[in-house]
Amino acid sequence: MRFCLIFLFVIGACTVLASPPEERSLVRQRRQTDILDNTRRLIEDLIANLRSAAEDALEAVKIFESGLLEQAKLVREKFLEDLQRLKERITETIQTVVDKITGSGLAVKECVNSFRDNAAALFNETLTKSMDCADDRIAEISIQVQNLKNYSEEALTFADAALSEMKKCIDDNPGSIFSVGSCLGRVALKTEAKSVVFVTQSAISIGRVNLALTTLPAALEVCVGTHLVSAGLATTKIIFEIGGCSASSVFSNLIGNSV
Repeated sequence: MRFCLIFLFVIGACTVLASPPEERSLVRQRRQTDILDNTRRLIEDLIANLRSAAEDALEAVKIFESGLLEQAKLVREKFLEDLQRLKERITETIQTVVDKITGSGLAVKECVNSFRDNAAALFNETLTKSMDCADDRIAEISIQVQNLKNYSEEALTFADAALSEMKKCIDDNPGSIFSVGSCLGRVALKTEAKSVVFVTQSAISIGRVNLALTTLPAALEVCVGTHLVSAGLATTKIIFEIGGCSASSVFSNLIGNSV
């Protein structure tokens, strides 16, 4: 763009030099005015394009935030359902084992209840760890989304500042076409550079967030599944340990009855 402006100035100068003095003065003024108008329109177009790109990025941010909330809601609902089924199955199994223990005195009941408390604590721990794991995965993407949002808002702020600077170039240099043109040229260069960088960086950020959201369900399944499997193994061990609450003869009878 810089070379384009220089080229326009050179062409204008050559045209002016080939004309009579009076005509050259009018042509020069007209050329200079045209160049200033073109530069102003160029800046306005660059600002409009930057704003459009930033607004598109902010719309993407809204979609990403909605997607994260939906994923968090779904994974929590599914995990709570799976955990509840596991709790019900373990509770029924524990009760079945307890029902088979004959001659259950106070000591046996206290022993069984302690293991029941251990199972309840295990379920609570599983819930906490699974949700923490899911929250960590979601937080990682949330940071990327927030960075994109901040970057887009900064681009809009820059666009407003560039527009104000363009108007200031004109208002602060009345009658000085060269000063106005030089000032507008600097604004145009800065705005063009900002637009190119923003469009590139925002496209990369949007692509990364899209990829992260695509793989998020699988990552959340790993979080939930891993802890549910661990809870299942731990509660199975608790079930076997409950058998130790009865006297050895009673426990032998339990084994005989379950064969």
